[in-house]
Amino acid sequence: MQNPHPLIFSFPVRTIIKACIVVASLLASALAAAQPASSTLPTAAITSPPIPIEDFVRHPEFESISLSPDGKSMAVVARHGNRANLGIIDLDARKLRWITNLMLYDVYDYDWIGNDRITVRTVDTLDDASGNIYLRGSFAINTDGSGQRDMGGFEVLRESVEKPGSVIVLAPGRTRWPEVFRLDTRTGQRELLTFDNPGEVVGWVVDRKDEVRIAVSRDKNTVKIFYRDNQKAPWAKIEEFDSRQYSIQPLAFDYDHRTLYVRSSKGRNNAALFRYDLDKKALGELVAESEAVDIGGLRFDAAKQKLVGIGIGSSGGGARSSSGVRWLDPDWERVQKMVDAALPSRVNHLAWGSKTPHRVLITSWSDTYPGGYFMLDTRTNEMERVAEERSWINAEKMSPMRRVQYAARDGLAIPALLTLPRSAGGGSAKNLPLVVDIHGGPHVRGPGWGFNETAQFLASRGYAVLQPSFRGSTGYGRKFLEAGFKQWGLAMQDDITDGVLWAIKQGYADPKRVCLMGASYGGYATLYGLIKEQGMFRCGIAAVAVTDLDLLFNVSWSDTFRSDDAQASMKERIGDPKADAELFKKVSPLYQADKVSAPVLLFFGSDDRRVPLIHGEKFKAALDEYKKPYEWVVYTAEGHGFNKRENRIDYLRRVEGFLEKHLRGQP
Repeated sequence: MQNPHPLIFSFPVRTIIKACIVVASLLASALAAAQPASSTLPTAAITSPPIPIEDFVRHPEFESISLSPDGKSMAVVARHGNRANLGIIDLDARKLRWITNLMLYDVYDYDWIGNDRITVRTVDTLDDASGNIYLRGSFAINTDGSGQRDMGGFEVLRESVEKPGSVIVLAPGRTRWPEVFRLDTRTGQRELLTFDNPGEVVGWVVDRKDEVRIAVSRDKNTVKIFYRDNQKAPWAKIEEFDSRQYSIQPLAFDYDHRTLYVRSSKGRNNAALFRYDLDKKALGELVAESEAVDIGGLRFDAAKQKLVGIGIGSSGGGARSSSGVRWLDPDWERVQKMVDAALPSRVNHLAWGSKTPHRVLITSWSDTYPGGYFMLDTRTNEMERVAEERSWINAEKMSPMRRVQYAARDGLAIPALLTLPRSAGGGSAKNLPLVVDIHGGPHVRGPGWGFNETAQFLASRGYAVLQPSFRGSTGYGRKFLEAGFKQWGLAMQDDITDGVLWAIKQGYADPKRVCLMGASYGGYATLYGLIKEQGMFRCGIAAVAVTDLDLLFNVSWSDTFRSDDAQASMKERIGDPKADAELFKKVSPLYQADKVSAPVLLFFGSDDRRVPLIHGEKFKAALDEYKKPYEWVVYTAEGHGFNKRENRIDYLRRVEGFLEKHLRGQP
């Protein structure tokens, strides 16, 4: 940190915590005043049993909070009216003021531009359960609500160093590939920084003098990386590789404008962090690696002008990663240890203003604690509680989540999360009804350790919950990912079954009371599990489920049909509908509906463009043909996930009733 107080780190690891009652109460009052008078959501702490379903789908009071560069203000995204809007908190005056009043869209993200201006991006809704984000524009605005200017949908990369009040942005240029501009947020004037474009660029790296120095192009599986010494120098190719063999991802230049950091899996299983030797056009010094997971993002300190930390692991299954930071700087490492001692058994993420590193904003969460914000002043070692995301959630009534690992039948180690209901004894609970919650994707990171609404809801009803990261999930290295290629219904499915067998062997699960549950790919694996493992499962809950692998490729109104990149990726990871036609038919639930061995609860969205409703309609007809028991729900005007609060409540209510009937009642 810049000029740290000489006594800060000589104290024992101890932090004085005092509640910031003024800020918290002002925020709560402002939010409450902004809600419609007809709202009847409970505001008191959870009562049990049972915890109301509404508590698990209710919006967080705060979506995000960040410090201004000078540390004198905080920006907060929270519910104001019926939408997520942006407010500014004056930390000296302890006062909140709203600077947006959106009625049709939600604030998605924002970036500080100096201390008195912010850029904002908006989306249709933050509630898209599928994780699909539909951007609706961007604008810049002063922190007093004045000076709003439309930015035409540009995506902000970062604040301009050379021109205060301007930002470096991405926008479509001469082709469908993105271009980089410097945009003045007050006048709207823009300057193209990538006029000399090597072509088919899918990613850029801008140095700390606003010069575009790295270009990454892609043509199917061939990736090329170009470099130049400065904005006026010609591009030179420094790397070309097949992305199916390994990857090299340029991340950022250091403050010397010469040191380039890259993440690479070349010659290794997990992606590690390297300095890149631009003279030799090769990977240079190894900076950080992990045997278990991929290296994540970088943490720079503007005051010290250097790299100070490296994220270990990547996020997934939510907005937050359960992975921590490997600090390269001893000052920040000591701050982290001090915070972790004050807020034990949590993940504590540190953030600070570029000009005031002594004022640290802490985002803290755990498996039972949904999250809160704290402010630490490292000069005094005082920590203030700023806000709670879900103040109505009582952490003491939530159920602990454990990281576990089990061996698949071929010996591959499968990471998973296990949540055991507190009401049944928590970690000592045995012989419980088990719900296997299967993540979608499938080639994405599975859920991370932390507060998981689905797991907590199910545990509150007395069910053990297993969430496996089967082979093909990302974040655990290239071999683990590729082990899942073309394994729909095969080894990926066996990984899920092997997790159930492990839970039974450990004594956690009653072998006669197991239900599969999932959405998208998770819905597919639920249906195919009921087909492949005859008599093993009591029931299945499948939402927006793939039922025919061919339909992923040939439904003309799906969002992947006209995407060459999506089609190429699916052929590599799922299979080729022509070359693998026999396999597709074998592992598609639609053609095996006669073998469905347990009742199934099916959910679909009428407007789904990722897994169109035809998947469900065809499968429903097949179940009718073979007189198989099922329940059928279609939510109108919903897509690949259910956004409307009433539908999310209805979904959980139906899940609750279905599980009660089939895991607790007599089959």
